[in-house]
Amino acid sequence: MTDGVDVTIARNICIGAPSFHMALPPAGSAKNSLHAELPCNIAWPPGGAVGAHKLTKNVFHLGSTIALSGHDCGIMVLHWCVIKPWPPNPALAVIIPFSERKVRFSSSLVKMNGEEAALASVRTFMPMSVCSAPFALPVMHVEHSDCTVFMGWAGADFAAGWADIAIDVVAEMLTKPKAGKSPIGTWQDQVGEKLAGAPDKKALLTGLAKGLVSYGIKGKGKFEVGLGSPYRGEKIEFEFERDPNGILPVKASSTSESRDFTESKTRKLEWSKDDGLKAERGESQDQMGGWGGGGNHSKKQELDLQTGKSKTTKERTDRGAKTHEKKEGDGKWHDWIL
Repeated sequence: MTDGVDVTIARNICIGAPSFHMALPPAGSAKNSLHAELPCNIAWPPGGAVGAHKLTKNVFHLGSTIALSGHDCGIMVLHWCVIKPWPPNPALAVIIPFSERKVRFSSSLVKMNGEEAALASVRTFMPMSVCSAPFALPVMHVEHSDCTVFMGWAGADFAAGWADIAIDVVAEMLTKPKAGKSPIGTWQDQVGEKLAGAPDKKALLTGLAKGLVSYGIKGKGKFEVGLGSPYRGEKIEFEFERDPNGILPVKASSTSESRDFTESKTRKLEWSKDDGLKAERGESQDQMGGWGGGGNHSKKQELDLQTGKSKTTKERTDRGAKTHEKKEGDGKWHDWIL
């Protein structure tokens, strides 16, 4: 274990270096231009409204929830073009609604609500990344000045995070357009890609490579395929966890999610060497919130396929008010559609 890193809480502010995005004019080409990205808090309300956040439900520090692996501040992060064409860059009408600000590192030694805690510290060279073209830039600093809790992390966490970033860079270098062509295509390409939200061959291969590398380094890998936009679409995720002393998986799961703005429905099938096969389905509604990170109302049903027993759980989490209500009851087999 290495020196501790501050936990990243919902009210922490992200401050980063400028990023690059397409700029108009000239018409017909998407020329990269330098943009300033305005600071935002980890629990940026627009991102929470469309389910981009991954925060603890009932674990708090200084009155705020804590960021977990895969957290994204989300959409509507404000940008401003600092060189020509300025002000403003008309392309910001597309860039801002699809913005991202993601956690790229997580601690395999610290879990909260079953997920790895986020690592986001420039001090230990584990920054968040910002949306940029042609690939995300790891330049985002999180201000932790008021945090008093530190957590451990392993060298594998550091290596896996930078490997994830490196794969994006290598993928762009291998698919770099011929001389004389824009590295990010035409502006019509950029707009169409964001609105359609369909993964191309490069995105699929990159995602698979990231999952395999993480599986090898940390013992846990994830492969995700999404269709649509952050506002409305479908997502399928496969996750594998291997035996620490071997290469074969001891836990595997597949999760599908359907999102319609603030509402989502999920279906999950999970197998583990110790617990066998289980299924889960749920419905969730994310609430837009301020510094505390909003809240979430959800209903979840779990079914143990080995024993046939099921359980229904209803949760209401108001993150800002630090309340967590949980009610459990018996489910029924015929409630399930698998």
